[in-house]
Amino acid sequence: MSGYTLPLVGLLDETLLPGEERSFVAPAIDGAALETLRAAIGEAVCAVCVTSRAEIPSLVALRWATAARVVSAEESAVVLRGERRVRILSARGERPCVANLEAVAEGTGVADDEGKDLLAGLHSIIAALEGGVAPERPDWPAGLREAVPVLLRALCGPAALRESLAVPPAEAVRGLARTLAAQSPAHHASCAQEAMVREIAERPDLPPALRRRLWSQAVEIQKRLDLYDPETRAEDDDSLAGLQRRLSRAGLPKAARDTAKRELKLLRGMATNHHDYSSYLAHVQLLARLPWHPDPLPAADLSAVRAALDAEHFGLEKPKQRILEYLAVRMLGGRTRSTVLCLVGPPGVGKTSLARVIAGALGRKFTSVPLGGVHDECEIRGHRITFTAAAPGRIIAGVARAGSASAVMVLDEIDKVGADTMRSPTGALLELLDPEQNAAFQDNYLAVPYDMSDILFVCTANEAWRIHPTLLDRLEVIELDGYTVREKVDICRRHLLARAREEHGLPEALTIDDEALHLIVEGHTREPGVRQLYRALAMLQDRKSTRLNS
Repeated sequence: MSGYTLPLVGLLDETLLPGEERSFVAPAIDGAALETLRAAIGEAVCAVCVTSRAEIPSLVALRWATAARVVSAEESAVVLRGERRVRILSARGERPCVANLEAVAEGTGVADDEGKDLLAGLHSIIAALEGGVAPERPDWPAGLREAVPVLLRALCGPAALRESLAVPPAEAVRGLARTLAAQSPAHHASCAQEAMVREIAERPDLPPALRRRLWSQAVEIQKRLDLYDPETRAEDDDSLAGLQRRLSRAGLPKAARDTAKRELKLLRGMATNHHDYSSYLAHVQLLARLPWHPDPLPAADLSAVRAALDAEHFGLEKPKQRILEYLAVRMLGGRTRSTVLCLVGPPGVGKTSLARVIAGALGRKFTSVPLGGVHDECEIRGHRITFTAAAPGRIIAGVARAGSASAVMVLDEIDKVGADTMRSPTGALLELLDPEQNAAFQDNYLAVPYDMSDILFVCTANEAWRIHPTLLDRLEVIELDGYTVREKVDICRRHLLARAREEHGLPEALTIDDEALHLIVEGHTREPGVRQLYRALAMLQDRKSTRLNS
């Protein structure tokens, strides 16, 4: 590496930056250095910041320093003007000490790559000072290298300035940007947490979207600090103190929190053999077990959803395309939540499995609520706690099973919901699927409003005409007509044979040629779905298992 030599001067706990002209007196500069500088007026020297005279010459190698010009030198003071940053390769001698310096390109005073890093660091500083928005790159003046030291001296304290001189300029600028971003107010430094604190202070009533965002970040902070434990521990179930700890971690809204406090107080004053003790204990346990806030979800990737749908389901191009369009509109955050997908088709075409794939691709939990044969509203809303053997409705029970307030919930066989003349479940389902009402869904057993607005509902039905007309008006029907013979053969090759082999414990799958598969499909499984086809394959697997065991 090429270089050049200059006399080396140590500045004790003082700094000199390019573009500056400063006067130094004792103890910043010692008498021996003053004698050397008085004989070198108008000449170039190298000034380096040290914390002890003993660092020169052996402990200054590879440090950054400043090449300066001696403006004047008197008996007790010297004036130096910084010209450019240099790097000390080595130093030798004592009076005077000579430093071998790294050669610096002419023009900007820094290498091209370093100049790019320096500009990137300056952008970071400007972003931190002006609210986190990076300005458009201006036409930088030729005197940028003189402006950077002035900026560093204006924004750094003495200690921070000395530290910045020990590293390359770009790294010093980036470190200063990080310090400013951490110390500045939220509206200057784009600190999201402090910005939300300001927003809370200014708005006594929190909108639901802000409340969900706050809770998600609070959970992330608790996880980082090892304070968040969503798992139910066995010892917590056996004591009221454990229940209270779980309730405090659950982040209950005010109405649920007041109910839990009141019932915990009742339980503490009630004998364990009291006839109401188990009822109130089960109710408080449900309050502690339910998820009251949506989970922090990863950003949805429609290409990943499409790939998952194609991997698990052959054909069904129109239903897949409509599902992707529906999810894309939901991702925009608009008012389209008023529509709920309803997959209509004969048994075995993959309605429930489609919803399961959607949940997996979106990173959501999955739960299914069977509605076939439901004819009483209490099966949807639950019974009040005062009833004998009271229990929550199927909806709240499904959320508790999923353990997530952002789950994908399948309302299975919604066309088979019965109609009681007095307590029809249709009204409860209308409230559940209406986004104007489901943010405060009321379960009779829970007895406090529960927010269902973040749950992704998917309904399934065999025949659309059997669905109640008012309920059908809330749904967007997607028809799944069934599979052709060719599609069934492909599904068999891709999925069913491997699945049957795993379930029957065979070392390898059946070997069936296309002619035999077409014979099975056309002669024995003329249904629209593939359930009967799977049963036929399972029968062949059973026969193969019998031969292997005999």
